[in-house]
Amino acid sequence: MKTVNSGPVFKKPNSALVMMPKLGKLTAVSRKIFNVLLHATQRQVHALAQEGRIVEATHYFSARLDELVTPVERGHSNLTSCAKKSLLEMRRTEVDWEAPDAHSGVIWSNMSLLSEAKIVKNGGILYAYWALPPG
Repeated sequence: MKTVNSGPVFKKPNSALVMMPKLGKLTAVSRKIFNVLLHATQRQVHALAQEGRIVEATHYFSARLDELVTPVERGHSNLTSCAKKSLLEMRRTEVDWEAPDAHSGVIWSNMSLLSEAKIVKNGGILYAYWALPPG
């Protein structure tokens, strides 16, 4: 992630651009929330790297629920319901990943967008937790 005059920029690597949905689908709202979720993930990976830590396959990323949903929320009075619906869509959406070039070791992989998702209330505040596929 880099910062430009208008704020932080979320950069999708080429390897993310070659994922093709095979099963399930995301609504427009869920696609937007997925991008917010990926942006939050990228910030957290960067922060861990700054601390000299690596992201383990069992790592959970997290964000306040309202921070995930508010950028795309339009008239929903129940953020939890909106987030649950979108997180469930992400769990159920299966994608195929194809190697972006002939020099890649793995040439094909199949995964769900999220390997796990949950909503937790901590100190009266709702948080979303998610895990990415381990690879």
